[in-house]
Amino acid sequence: MNRRMIVTIVVVVLCIGLLFAIANIFQRMCISLVFPTSGIGVILVGVWMYMTWVIWKKQTKIFNGQMESEKAERQYKKLKALLIAAGLLLLLGIIGAVGHNALYAMKKIEESVFFFTAIVGLFGFVLTTIGGLIYYFTRRKAT
Repeated sequence: MNRRMIVTIVVVVLCIGLLFAIANIFQRMCISLVFPTSGIGVILVGVWMYMTWVIWKKQTKIFNGQMESEKAERQYKKLKALLIAAGLLLLLGIIGAVGHNALYAMKKIEESVFFFTAIVGLFGFVLTTIGGLIYYFTRRKAT
């Protein structure tokens, strides 16, 4: 793997760890956690957008040129499926959050279905985005 890429991954992981540490300090001081969690969300959405752009722009050329074309095509399809699933889960999470907030604003009742949908969608987005990154870097390294 490229040295610059390894340094970038380490810096991103350290930044996310720092955001979690800051969030913990803010929580102990009874300060809102909007900014640290927003930062993590922005990072993950940015990673998802970059990975999607790389997949659609470069297609199977993202994997090593020494790999068989069939194997590269299979890995490309799996990575593409992960990114599509992440996008759909992000959309599901946003719809759930907006539906929950709209229902609460109109009727002043807590609707657990929309809330649960938002949590599952956003948590699934986080997992599939991180899974896509791991899959991308391990497959590039393996080739």
